[in-house]
Amino acid sequence: MRGNSGQIGLLLLLLVVIAIIAFFIGTRVERGGGLEILPNVSPSVSPQASPSAVLSSSLPSLDPVSAEELSLCPLADIQEAVKENIITAVKAGNWQALEGYLREELVVIQEATDCCGVVSKETALQALEFLNGAQGEWNFNENNATAISLMREDPTDYKDAIIGVAENNFTVAFQLNNQNQIIKITMARDYQNVL
Repeated sequence: MRGNSGQIGLLLLLLVVIAIIAFFIGTRVERGGGLEILPNVSPSVSPQASPSAVLSSSLPSLDPVSAEELSLCPLADIQEAVKENIITAVKAGNWQALEGYLREELVVIQEATDCCGVVSKETALQALEFLNGAQGEWNFNENNATAISLMREDPTDYKDAIIGVAENNFTVAFQLNNQNQIIKITMARDYQNVL
C-alpha cells in the first residue's frame, strides 16, 4: 500500500510540473520571429469562477483595430498630395517627413533579409535608413516596367503600392490604407532578387 501512495505522489508532482510548464508556454506570444514572455499574465481564479471567466481573465487585451485601418487602399484612390509627399521624402532621403503617414504599428520588409515584421513607427523610420544605399535618381512612374513586374510577381508586397526604383536597383514600395496611412513598407537592395 505504501509503495502505491508513493507512485500517486510522484504522479501528482509530475502533473504539477507539466501544468506549470504549460502555463509558461501558454503565456508566450510570437512577435517578429521571436518569443516574448508577457508580463503580469497570471489568472486569478476563485473557486466559483467559470472556465470562460478564467480564460478571459488570462488573455492580454489588445487595442482594437478597425478593418478600415488594415484594408489596402487601391493606388488610384490614394490622394495625390499624399503620393507626392511620400515620393518627395524618399527622393530627399528625409525619412522623418514620413512619420505623419505611418500607422503606429506597420509591416516593414527588407527583401532577402530577416528584417523586420510588425514594428513601431519609430522602428520603421530607422529601417528606412536601409534606403540610404540607393544611388542616382528614383523613378516613381506607375508605368515603369520594373514596378509593373514587381506588382505582377509579388502582389502581396507590391500591389496597389507607391513603388520607387533607384538607378542602382534599390526599390521601395509603400502600401497605404483608406485613411492614407502607410501600413506596409517593402524594400529591396536589388529588385531583381524579387523578380
